[in-house]
Amino acid sequence: MAGPLTQKTKKALKETEASAKRVGELLNVYLDGIQADIPTVIMRDGGQILGDVIKASPVDTGRFRAGWSEGARLLGIPEPRTPTKANPKDQAKAVKETARGRREGLAVAVKEKDRFGFFIQNSTRYGPFLEAGVSLQAPAGVVRPALERHRQRLLQKIKQIKTRGTK
Repeated sequence: MAGPLTQKTKKALKETEASAKRVGELLNVYLDGIQADIPTVIMRDGGQILGDVIKASPVDTGRFRAGWSEGARLLGIPEPRTPTKANPKDQAKAVKETARGRREGLAVAVKEKDRFGFFIQNSTRYGPFLEAGVSLQAPAGVVRPALERHRQRLLQKIKQIKTRGTK
């Protein structure tokens, strides 16, 4: 499946990057309006977003889903599980591919001045194609739909702060 990036794949990656930027900007607006422990809020909300991404990640061998493992550990959410296969030969392959996927993930906490955040990357080579919707299990992509759902949730939280203030 992996090969040169198609125009559709490049467009999907660009849209995903723009989605991530919009969510980050909204999260900053939200954080500026609340009175809470900022790192805790970021870890909680980031964990919710990544949890949704993990759930939306297609599973055949488990490799791509396992690519989110480092991020899950960083954010303190359950790690993706190895898919269960009935055939022992298929199960052995799934365990091997899951281990490979874990090595393809990256997660780093970042603190700059008064800002705290994190960077999570799944470098599974066919990830960009999944984001472009080539999988029947995730025809709308994986990361972008989760980001957009959470963008809407953050907009609602910001609206509540503006109308009711913080608690």
